[in-house]
Amino acid sequence: MGEKVEKVSGVFLNGFNVTGTDVFPKINRRIDSLNNPVSLSATTNTITVEQVVKGYILHDTVAGAATDTLPSAAAFIAGVSNVYSLVNNGDSIEFCIANIGATNSLTLAAGSGSTLFGSLVIPANSRRNVTVTRTTSNTVSIIAVDPLDNPAVVNPTVTSIAANAGQTYTAAQVAGGYITRGNTGNQNDQLPTGAQLGALPGITVGSSFDLVVNSSSTGDVTLLGGSGVTLVGGPTISAGDAGVVKFICTATNTFKAVFLS
Repeated sequence: MGEKVEKVSGVFLNGFNVTGTDVFPKINRRIDSLNNPVSLSATTNTITVEQVVKGYILHDTVAGAATDTLPSAAAFIAGVSNVYSLVNNGDSIEFCIANIGATNSLTLAAGSGSTLFGSLVIPANSRRNVTVTRTTSNTVSIIAVDPLDNPAVVNPTVTSIAANAGQTYTAAQVAGGYITRGNTGNQNDQLPTGAQLGALPGITVGSSFDLVVNSSSTGDVTLLGGSGVTLVGGPTISAGDAGVVKFICTATNTFKAVFLS
């Protein structure tokens, strides 16, 4: 297969088909050849964007515990030949890094201008799914997720809130995956605390899950972090649009909430 970019305007997320003016069209999903993945073996590597856009990086840690430093924010934003460039704030690319060694660990490190979150130490015979999101004109947020650490949301639920006042979301509403706000006028909505999110079934350090907030009426919605929850990126959702927030458990009852779009 060749390399190409797909602009996604409808994506299934926690069981919902999500569409909208500005929900997911910013996420660049690549379809790359997996017949020729990038192979690494040194204990210290600086990964290039050209390697990232291959979609899959295999690191054999046979030489010992290793550290791979990801590209700088400037390199991610510039992309490769304007094909994989992150043109707008909220644009993202995704790739996978696998530690195919039998014994030693692999640690991910951030390049200049990048902030790295999630499960950063990759044990032997394990992998991480990595999402890189442009947050400003010269910075990116990078989320590394163990695909086996995601909590199970068995029954996705749409929560509709029409109150013309700021709201405090419950952990159950957030775990449902989709909140529709029918507010009139701009509102500030409070996210649950880290302790409340940490009590959800299946949550462990390294777990991650997504929440869509749809401002379906005439006002903007600004999300506020609760105690133990740190927001990353611009958490304001314009009227008539939807935003995606990825929650990552970084320590017991402690979460990063990364605004993806």
